[in-house]
Amino acid sequence: MTIRFDPTTRTLWLSIGDLVDTTAFPGSVPLTPRLRTRAAMGRETHVVHQAAQQEVLPSYRAEVTIRQQLLVDDYTVHLQGRIDG
Repeated sequence: MTIRFDPTTRTLWLSIGDLVDTTAFPGSVPLTPRLRTRAAMGRETHVVHQAAQQEVLPSYRAEVTIRQQLLVDDYTVHLQGRIDG
């Protein structure tokens, strides 16, 4: 999702991915050449982590879709994405 901001209504739209994406911040190091390998390793690690969490905590849910609207310092923030927990 592309981060969007409307200064007139003081509204921000962003995804969970936008919050954790290091390339969205100045000074970050782009890892594009190694992106596929890194992504594959990340997916594999994530699947293992999800399975381990499910064994330890039966109520654990993976890839839960969320949509939340928050008021932060007179700004409206629309947050959406998937989380584990």
